[in-house]
Amino acid sequence: MGVSAFPGRENRHPHIERAAQDVCARLSQSSTEPLEDRLRDALSRLVDELGLEGGLLVVPSGQRAKSVAVGSALTSGRLVSEFLARPRVQGATGHSEVLVVSGPPHGSGTVLPPDDHLHLWALGIRTLVVVPLWPQRYDGGTIALYSQRSQVQLDAHALQPLNAVAHAVRGLVDDGRSLPAPAPT
Repeated sequence: MGVSAFPGRENRHPHIERAAQDVCARLSQSSTEPLEDRLRDALSRLVDELGLEGGLLVVPSGQRAKSVAVGSALTSGRLVSEFLARPRVQGATGHSEVLVVSGPPHGSGTVLPPDDHLHLWALGIRTLVVVPLWPQRYDGGTIALYSQRSQVQLDAHALQPLNAVAHAVRGLVDDGRSLPAPAPT
């Protein structure tokens, strides 16, 4: 993080908060645009704002929306999707509001098991941000953002505004309407 000019105040990344608010506002507007296009646009905005290379929205089966992939690293999207389907990875993401894996596999301090982190590294993914759509559900779908470059400046605390985006996406894929974003904490 850095040293705050205002003691007692948390260092936040305002561009992440603004991006999340913008995406939530766009998702909450009624539109005749196809649902997958709206979700693809939202995911593209997040990827661009965070300086990452790709994004994947994995929607659980039984929902009216389909999974969406965006970015310049689309071939990695399939690999990330397969990686997220691993049972231990699902267990780690199901117990986190925002899971951030960045940097080398040894000494990362994430909740991801070291051998799974090593596998991710071997796939060429240096940064992975996972926001579950339905926390505590292993089959609940996720927003996954990734990069082939290490983005150590991203941390779970700074990315908390992405939970509001997950809430908005959840509302859209549940019944096609959007839910109002929860109040920031």
